[in-house]
Amino acid sequence: LITFIISLILIIYSIIPGYPLSGLLLDNDANSYIEKVWGNSAPFKDGIIFIISLLFIIVSSIYGIISKRIKNSQEFSDSLTFASGNRVLDILELKSSIVDGNTNISNVLPITFNKVSFKYDTKYILNNVNLTINKNEIVGILGPSGVGKSTILKLIMRFYDVSSGEVLINDMNIKNISYKSLYDNINLFSQSTYLFHDTISNNLLIAKSDATKEEIITACQNAGIYDYILAQKEGFNTKISDLKDNISEGEKQRLGLARVFLRKPKLLLLDEATANIDAINEGIILNALKQYSKHTRIIIISHRKSTLSICNKIYEFKEGNLCLV
Repeated sequence: LITFIISLILIIYSIIPGYPLSGLLLDNDANSYIEKVWGNSAPFKDGIIFIISLLFIIVSSIYGIISKRIKNSQEFSDSLTFASGNRVLDILELKSSIVDGNTNISNVLPITFNKVSFKYDTKYILNNVNLTINKNEIVGILGPSGVGKSTILKLIMRFYDVSSGEVLINDMNIKNISYKSLYDNINLFSQSTYLFHDTISNNLLIAKSDATKEEIITACQNAGIYDYILAQKEGFNTKISDLKDNISEGEKQRLGLARVFLRKPKLLLLDEATANIDAINEGIILNALKQYSKHTRIIIISHRKSTLSICNKIYEFKEGNLCLV
């Protein structure tokens, strides 16, 4: 505001006839040019003063606009922070619509879907699905994105309850089984593995904090990642952050698989676990899973038939129905 007022005074002062500083800031040639263009009644006898004053006004205006926008941005950021905080508190206060069961289980097979239907809001994803998974099987479920493959795994993990029908585990309705008992026996392995900025060893111990060195080595050998770890300067003490670009998505997935093998679940669910990795790493992981299937039961979800090559039984979504291939 002060800059604007000073600039305005200078402009008014510069257009007064007989301006006392006229000729001091412009040389004779410049003054002659102004007089030639404007004549003796030139409104701006000292052009430099006018231009400088005009620039002052422009700069002050721009400064005012930027200051206002910064202030508005800060206010917006503060309001967004408060809104986000309130949203987090609202989520923490939400009560689950799913009631925990009170029965513990020691076995998770067979798994049976009996006329199961499931919908998100009003849209049905699964409609009257029948599915049986027995012991000593690697079961694959094939189909394009959006047909309900992952939904089947979420129902087995009881992230949701069915809209109709029932899911049975060990001939018991899943609604009667406690969450803890369910999650102690089942492991879900997705298409991306998150690694913390810590050592490789500590990242593996997340799966089993009391694992011995021998157990860790065996799990890494089974996952096909042991040689990669030994090739690092610090071995198992190598920090993930130090690897930077020297660790691929496939190697991250194999570390994730080593976590799974450490935990030794009785049922392993794979949701597009090899979708984001190359063929070599996929082959290593599938071979590891086939060998490990002697110790656990596996369900693999994929949109690629090649990923299901190790399966004993394959179901495929065709026109909304789940059919045995």
